Amino acid sequence: MHCASDAKGIVATSDLPPGLINLGNDPRPKTRAFRIYNPTGAALSVTVDVLCVGDRTGGEVAPQRTIDNLATVSGTSPDGDAANNSSTARIVVG
Repeated sequence: MHCASDAKGIVATSDLPPGLINLGNDPRPKTRAFRIYNPTGAALSVTVDVLCVGDRTGGEVAPQRTIDNLATVSGTSPDGDAANNSSTARIVVG
């Protein structure tokens, strides 16, 4: 697995089906090499991934952004006040 040129691989995970043996992974700054042993003799699928982080400190600051996160609740029972079934959380980044 490879991270973008400005990112570093921080955490690796794998999801192996029964029969496969995880022999570990080799952490490198940009690449994560997984070693998996398959003694079953059958073709099996695995999922491997790496969390890549590309944040840097200092330098130019990105323009400010506003993100609105809207949550709405609904159900099958009667609701006497449908006006209070949603809420918005505003997040300002930058």
